[in-house]
Amino acid sequence: GQILEINTISKIPFSTFTPFSIPGSVWGQSIYDKVKDLQDLGSTVLRAVIDNALNANFRRYIAVKGQYDRQSLLQNRPGAVIEQMAQGSVDVFPYHPLPQGLDNLLEYVNSEKEERTGISKVGQGLDASVFKNDNSTATTQMVMTAALNRVRMVARNMAQGGMADMMLAIYDLVRQNAKEPITVETSQGVLQIDPKQLPERTKMIVNTAIGAAEKAERAQKLQVALMAFTQIPQMNAFLQAQGAY
Repeated sequence: GQILEINTISKIPFSTFTPFSIPGSVWGQSIYDKVKDLQDLGSTVLRAVIDNALNANFRRYIAVKGQYDRQSLLQNRPGAVIEQMAQGSVDVFPYHPLPQGLDNLLEYVNSEKEERTGISKVGQGLDASVFKNDNSTATTQMVMTAALNRVRMVARNMAQGGMADMMLAIYDLVRQNAKEPITVETSQGVLQIDPKQLPERTKMIVNTAIGAAEKAERAQKLQVALMAFTQIPQMNAFLQAQGAY
């Protein structure tokens, strides 16, 4: 109930990270928000399969009181003998087998999780149907690149929407409050920089590279754009003057 300190700030000192942004909202959705229901459903189905397997292997029994040997009945091990005083004193308690279609349900959960998150067997190189000898390298790279598109989107949202903003805030705090010189290694050697002399910055650039084929894909697109520019005489002359090639 007491204010300890009052400070004046130039901007809000918080940075938000959102993998899946929502227009018009400060907070987007996380991976947890995307797959919570699927995780709960998958856990429930898997638990039902395990419980049913236990019920099939370790059955319950119906026994007439006083007509069986209690110790032998409690020793529920493979090949154990249950001694009984009268025929039919011990019987197996029936259980309900699992309904058909649970395998399809688990496959649906996994496929829906891959679609929502973008993390799939293809993107991780685990899909045997893609990595076969009769598939060319170009086809394999194309399939993996398409599978990684959603992962790239999440990485860029985190990097450009959160990391860049946080690093810019740290940079401003260093400019305003740091007192000791900053040691920077450059091609000319080690330099000592006064934090007060750092230039003002309004944005940060973050480079993200997801997958080994992304750089090759960017280089191919730049090459196509360069060839298109060379078809224009004015642009071709400009590129030659700039020493682009």
